[in-house]
Amino acid sequence: MKTELLCLSGILFFSLVQFHCTSSRYITPASTLRRNVQQQISDQDIQKAFETKPQLVKPITIAVYSGGSPVKGFADSLRHVDGISQVFEISPGLLEGDRYYERRGYRWYPYYDEPVTTDLQRLRLVAAQGKADLLVFCGASHVYRRQTNFLAYTYVLLLTALFVPGWDADLSTDVDLFFIDVRSGYLYGTYHDQETYSKSFVTIYHQDSLDDIKDEHIAKILPRLLSFAKELLAQKNIYLKDNQ
Repeated sequence: MKTELLCLSGILFFSLVQFHCTSSRYITPASTLRRNVQQQISDQDIQKAFETKPQLVKPITIAVYSGGSPVKGFADSLRHVDGISQVFEISPGLLEGDRYYERRGYRWYPYYDEPVTTDLQRLRLVAAQGKADLLVFCGASHVYRRQTNFLAYTYVLLLTALFVPGWDADLSTDVDLFFIDVRSGYLYGTYHDQETYSKSFVTIYHQDSLDDIKDEHIAKILPRLLSFAKELLAQKNIYLKDNQ
């Protein structure tokens, strides 16, 4: 009877492992930039957007918002770009209050967690309070996937799950950039980038090393983000003609 119970427990454990670890985990920012879902958009709003024109005047002040998943080094690097007089970062705590600070204790969201919606209009208002000309959203998100490989069949022995590399894992990091005029909402440009990582035959402890991999992804993406930002801000047509 004990043997049968042990086998049944092993099979049940393996079934649970299979069910749980073939799914993906989406690690979201604390908050994300979205249009107010309550806002009604009319044809007049669309026509007004068409009529909006670039209106930057050098030197410009930039407000950077990351949604709680900052790209390390991005804001600091912008301070050295020609034509920029000041760069400051908007903390999600200013928009969310205590809820943001409570979430900072979690490195990873164990399951998908719907991020707080940050209304673009409100974010532009905060940027305006800081006298910024340009609002730059630069936020990262991560998707971690793992699934069992053939070695996972040894997990019926239970203790082997602690050291047998019965998993295959991959991690993808996505970064989005949006350049938005604080005064008019004019969209100057967008950019998306991605880095991926994949490794076969890892143990259940592999997730503990993923913070370092995320940092490596960001370090690879950062130069490309800055290159795009420099090219965009060097375009004469985004500035008023009398300031070119």
